[in-house]
Amino acid sequence: MGINLYEARSQADKAYIYAGDLRNVKSSLQNYQTALQQLWQSDEMLYINNAINDILHKLSAASSELESLSSDIISAANAVKRAEDLAAAQTELNNARNEMDTAERNYDTARRICEANPSVITQSALEQAQRDCDDARRKYDTAVSKVRSLS
Repeated sequence: MGINLYEARSQADKAYIYAGDLRNVKSSLQNYQTALQQLWQSDEMLYINNAINDILHKLSAASSELESLSSDIISAANAVKRAEDLAAAQTELNNARNEMDTAERNYDTARRICEANPSVITQSALEQAQRDCDDARRKYDTAVSKVRSLS
């Protein structure tokens, strides 16, 4: 079972939404801090402001981390998907190579038999072996192109 890009994107979207939620909390806390500063004049406000500023800083850092995590989730999922696609293409290439080798051997055998004793293999059977060989070559060439495009 391969990676589910839809699920990875969904997780990344959730992380981004949570980052937005933290930014909203930070904004609300800044509004409360401003109101508190206007309504409460005392020596303790220095400590309260320092504590609120520390919380605001931590909210900003957490929000940034979540946004970064969101991007990392998508990047990692795409990298895994690409690796899976390349592995599948490589397997397809190996299978096509084996089919091509088998078709070429069958054609060569049919051609040699036909040359040695034309009555054993008909011309149409030889032509079919040639078509099978050509089809296998096309499959192989397609698989090579696919692997190259993914590499």
